[in-house]
Amino acid sequence: MKDDEEIGYIEYRQNNGGWEITETRIMPDFRGQSLARLLVDHVISEADRQGLAISASCDYAEEVLARSGRG
Repeated sequence: MKDDEEIGYIEYRQNNGGWEITETRIMPDFRGQSLARLLVDHVISEADRQGLAISASCDYAEEVLARSGRG
């Protein structure tokens, strides 16, 4: 992996005064390393820090929120 190589991303938007996670992607060579979970957890933590509600329309993020009792 190169320092500037993108291995994944998460997208979210403002929605009803909170954030909605709309997409989480990890490139195939990097899947299975819990990287998507790290991205989702970071967005959740930042939303909590800012006092914002969090929701998801991304299937993976919906599962994470449900497992954490937020879905």
